[in-house]
Amino acid sequence: MKLIYIAPFLHMPGGLEHILAEKANWLVAHGHEVQLLTYTQNGKEMFYALDERVLHRDLQCPLYVIYKKPLYKRPFAYLQCRRQFRQRFAETLCEYRPDVLVITIPNTEEYIHDMLKVAHQQGVKVIVECHLAADYHLEGKPLFERLLSRLFPSLKAIQKSDLLITLTDRDAASWRRFVKHVSVLPNPLPLAFSQEHSTINKEPSTINKEPFTPRIIAVGRLFSQKRFDRLIEAFALIADHYPQWQLDIYGDGPFCQVMQQQIAQCGMTGRIMLNGTTHDMQAAYKKCQFFVLSSDYEGFGMVIIEAMACGLPVVATDCPCGPAEIIEDGRTGLLSRLDVQDLAKKMEWMMSHEAERQKMGQQALLASAHYQLEQVMPRWLAAYQSVL
Repeated sequence: MKLIYIAPFLHMPGGLEHILAEKANWLVAHGHEVQLLTYTQNGKEMFYALDERVLHRDLQCPLYVIYKKPLYKRPFAYLQCRRQFRQRFAETLCEYRPDVLVITIPNTEEYIHDMLKVAHQQGVKVIVECHLAADYHLEGKPLFERLLSRLFPSLKAIQKSDLLITLTDRDAASWRRFVKHVSVLPNPLPLAFSQEHSTINKEPSTINKEPFTPRIIAVGRLFSQKRFDRLIEAFALIADHYPQWQLDIYGDGPFCQVMQQQIAQCGMTGRIMLNGTTHDMQAAYKKCQFFVLSSDYEGFGMVIIEAMACGLPVVATDCPCGPAEIIEDGRTGLLSRLDVQDLAKKMEWMMSHEAERQKMGQQALLASAHYQLEQVMPRWLAAYQSVL
């Protein structure tokens, strides 16, 4: 089978970028042909390693360039970008002749109508993969904000796809209000984490092999969705009672400077660390005692299963979509309301109950087995083949 995955770019760290690399690598290792198609990569290197058999092409059609032009030139520039994208996209499909085109959302909405039209003209089956929380974007926001979002106008195009795949049951329930053919499949653990899980399972004594360090870890892109401001405030509320504990935040993004200012204002300089990005997340997780997710919404929450695979229990906001379907509250972690006080309360419980925390970590490790790459990817392959 020949597949094309399309996303705007793959040069930044992130759950979507990571999982596409993992899927592509697994598929080519199992005899399939895969091309990753981007259109705003701008010559930058991939952040996640790709098998040499995975092809990549960048169409070089960034729509944001129109905003660099004078206002009166933007309508023409917009039409020119759309026309250029359609031409290059059609040429790629004609040359590569894939069996299936997989469109990832979010962030492809600006061209999704063109993708569907061209693919159907060439007889290519189309699957849309949803990596966001539809009920937050389509139902949770006020009507005016929903109409202004890029996702809402894309519904008509998504309805024309051959299959929509969501990552959680909750997200699927939201999409089924608008789309007929919806399947649910979880993200798999990345290969390195699957191997780590297998090693720990064979040698249970290797779990938490690092010397005890009173650290909490959070991971994600530094922008509004992740609500690191909530996490910083929650930690600051309880930090004085636990002077040995430190919060490590991994990630990069536009909110970095704002977060540094908030950390300073809370008097948490030296206690809350912004560590940027790393290619060795397993080592980062293993230095810490538990993981915290403070988001307003998630498409799935792959960082949750990564942390669990390293034997960490999780404290997470009960946001749409993902945490409540991954975490068994009170067994593999704790679910929090979406407010600072309750998040702080759940973090403090985890910090002050060492024996229970370690037991939760062991249960989290066992639960992460459900997301092993070799268990989950055959289900994704079957979904791709089902539209042929």
